[in-house]
Amino acid sequence: MDIKKLCQLLGLPETATEEEIIAKLTALTAGAAGPAGLPEAMSTEFASMKDTVKAQAATIARLEHVERVAKYLKDTILFTAVAGKPDQIAESLANLEEKSGEPTAKQVLTTYQTANKAGEAALLAVGTAKKGEKAVAFEDKVQQYSKANPSVTRADALKAVMRAEPDLYRESREQGA
Repeated sequence: MDIKKLCQLLGLPETATEEEIIAKLTALTAGAAGPAGLPEAMSTEFASMKDTVKAQAATIARLEHVERVAKYLKDTILFTAVAGKPDQIAESLANLEEKSGEPTAKQVLTTYQTANKAGEAALLAVGTAKKGEKAVAFEDKVQQYSKANPSVTRADALKAVMRAEPDLYRESREQGA
C-alpha cells in the first residue's frame, strides 16, 4: 500500500513516521479518538452514507405504503354501496394499518365489506323502479352475460359485470337502479 495515501486517509501529514502511523491506527482501533478523531475524509464519507441510508429508508417506507394501498384496493375496488371512493377507502385502510396494525385494518375492512354487501342487497331489493340510462345499460350487459353464460346465476352475472364494468355499475347505482 502507498504510505502517502495511508497517511492521507488517517489525517496525517505525508511525512509521518512509521511510529506516528502506528500510534494513529492504535488510537483509532482502540476507540480512543472517538468520532472527533476521524479524519475529515472519513467523516464526510460517513455523513454521506448516513444521508443515503435515510433517503433509502424513506423510499422504502413510501413503497411499503403504496403496496399496502394496492393490497386494500383489490378488496375495495368493487365497493358500490358504501360512502367513499374505493381508492380513498384503500388509502385510509393502509394508513390505519400503519398506525394500529394489520388486524385492526382487516377488521375495519370486514366491516366495510359487510356494509357493502348489505347496501348492494338493499339496492337490488329496490328493483328497477326508477332506471336511468346507465342503469339500463348495466342491466343490458348483465342480460347479455347471462345469455352468453347460461349456467351462471343472476348473482354471479351481476358480480361478473360489476367487475368488468365498475364505473358503469357505480353510475347505474347513482341513477337509482
